[in-house]
Formats: sequence, C-alpha cells, structure tokens
Amino acid sequence: VVKFLQGSGAQVTSVKIWNYNHGVEGSWFGVKRVRLSVDGRPVVPSLLLRKAAGVTCFDYGQVVPLTPAQTKAHPSRPIAPYARNICTPNPYGGGSRGSSPAAGATGQLGMGRSPVDAFAGGCVTPVLPSGFIFKMVILATHGCPYYVGLNGLELYDENQCAIHMDQGNVAAVPESINVLPEIAARGGDARSLDKIYDGVNDTTDDRHMWLTPFDPNEQVQIICFFDEPITISMVKLWNYAKAPHRGVSECAMYLDDVEIFRGGIREAPSDLDPTTQVQMDMSQSIVFSDDPDLIAREARRIFTPGDVPLNCYNDNVPINHKSKQLPARPGTSVVGR
Repeated sequence: VVKFLQGSGAQVTSVKIWNYNHGVEGSWFGVKRVRLSVDGRPVVPSLLLRKAAGVTCFDYGQVVPLTPAQTKAHPSRPIAPYARNICTPNPYGGGSRGSSPAAGATGQLGMGRSPVDAFAGGCVTPVLPSGFIFKMVILATHGCPYYVGLNGLELYDENQCAIHMDQGNVAAVPESINVLPEIAARGGDARSLDKIYDGVNDTTDDRHMWLTPFDPNEQVQIICFFDEPITISMVKLWNYAKAPHRGVSECAMYLDDVEIFRGGIREAPSDLDPTTQVQMDMSQSIVFSDDPDLIAREARRIFTPGDVPLNCYNDNVPINHKSKQLPARPGTSVVGR
C-alpha cells in the first residue's frame, strides 16, 4: 500500500504513474494492476498499468484520470505469450512462418492464427493483439549501412480505424538524423520523426520522410505508447522513397515487448522521379485480423517474399555480421540543400 498525504484538502483529478523501468528485461518487474482510492473511497477499483518501455527517450508516465466523466474501463485481455523468436520454416513456401502460440494460450485475445498465415510477410500474425506500447525494431536496410528511414507509419484499431499518433505518443531511438552533430550544425534537417505521422506518405518529397542513423550493432526503434490498451487489426507503412536502399528491409514488431511480427518489408519503387509527386499507392500492410473483407482489401499490399534468406540474431544483432570499419558516414540533405 502506497499512501500520499495532503496537508490540506485538494482536488485530485488525475494521477501519473511511472512503472519500473530498469531496461527491457527489468521492466517485467513492474506493477501490473492497482486499486486507487481517495480518502478510503475506491475511485479506480482495478487499474491495468502500462509496462515500461525499457528506454528513457520519452516521458513514459501513464496518466490516469480520476473523475467519473474521464475514467474509462481498462480491459485486461492479455495478448498471447508468443515466443520471442518466431521464425520457423513456412510449410506454405515463400519465406518463413512464425511459431504457433504457447501452449495454454487458446481462448485469450490474439491467440488465433490469422487466415493470412501463409502470406503475412512470412510470419504468423496473432489476431487482434492488445497492449499499451507498440514497438517497431528495424533490423536491416535494403543496402545502406549508414541510414534508414520511412515515409510513414499507421496503426489501425479493432474497428479498422487509424489510431491517433502525434508527438505526444510517438518516439524513436535514434530520434532522427538531427541527432548527428554535423546535421545540427547546419540548422537541422526536415526529415524529423513527425514526418512518420504527417499523413503525406505516397510521396517522393523528402520533406515528408523520416530518416535516422543506422548501425547494425545498435537497435533502431519506433515506439508508440498509449495510456489505455489499444487493439491492433493492421499496421500500414510506407518505405523510404527518396533513396530506396535506405528503406527498411526487415523488422520486428512488439506489443508490450511480446513479439507479434518479424519479417521482410518491400523496397520502395526505384524508378520514381524525385522531382514529381507520386501518383501511386506505395503502402504495405501487415494484418492482425481474421476479417475476410479486410484481408481481401489489403491482399495486394501484403509483402509476399518469394525467397527470404534465414537470418539468425543474438539480441537483434545478426550473428553472421562481421564487424568492420566502415568509411565515414556520408552526408545527406533534403532536396535543394
């Protein structure tokens, strides 16, 4: 029991809670559920707390409203305890297939295998997983050893509606190429993190793209965090179009640090004219739903690799990666600079 004593009567409308955050592994020691009371009167009888993200690049405190008009029910349906390494041979051919859920998971949210098992980026995807923190870990690029980027990223809820994303609930490590001293010295670069959710995605205008330093020995992460659990039916992304070799080629996705996807991402078209506006749909979809209408609608946007090589990782670092001294990182700038 933790008590807070006020010297005089004060109106408390909300509480902000920072869960235990000693790294990704240590964050599992955090508190899962609490009861909040004011003057002995239960205000929130049962509150599901958000697991910390294991990083400190953003304010990970969870705001809990206490007034009846603001307080909402907090669902407690956990996602299935998927194994962390889910790449196994795909019996349908073409890439890899994820492992099935752990034994005893049947009946929980996200346990079922989606009908898109055979072609969802080479992995089994859980059905409608739920959690507080979505994390995308970028594992490889389409050839560039220095930078990686995206045109855009969108999450969709159980009603197939886009989940709101802004600077208050999106972070990245590294944040963008603006962390580089040489970029900061010239006044910064337009390819900042906010371009991921600015809604201008089918474009060759790099002022609407996100770019960040890439190192195969370091994790590049995009983190979306919410005060209440979200349920995901689909993730849609647009790969980096200015220089397609700097796009994401392989990534892993997590909800509350439980892996829900690991697979390949299609390279952006390489024959686009950067001086003209794109008149094509460059989006790619990863489906976490068994809705046949959604599957049919997104089928052409789902990456179906014909031959994906097997990559082995240790702490998200390729074990066959040979560390070598690379030349100095080349400079980069938006068009016209």
